[in-house]
Amino acid sequence: MRLSGLGSWWRFTIRLKMTDNQTLLAEYVRTGSELAFRELVARYVDLVYSSALRLVGGDAHLAEDVSQTVFLNLARKA
Repeated sequence: MRLSGLGSWWRFTIRLKMTDNQTLLAEYVRTGSELAFRELVARYVDLVYSSALRLVGGDAHLAEDVSQTVFLNLARKA
């Protein structure tokens, strides 16, 4: 199986997803859409939580607090 075009496809897919995320964030900023913000949170909550969990040494409650703070800051600074 030849994967030579995979790099281009991957960059294209990431670009589409980033554009979609930016569109959701812009919609949240423009209209205050809870649905748009909820979709962003749903897409990134696992990544943010797992990163926070590593940073706080495995403390699940603290990682939840950190994750919540990340999304609160996103909402505030958007």
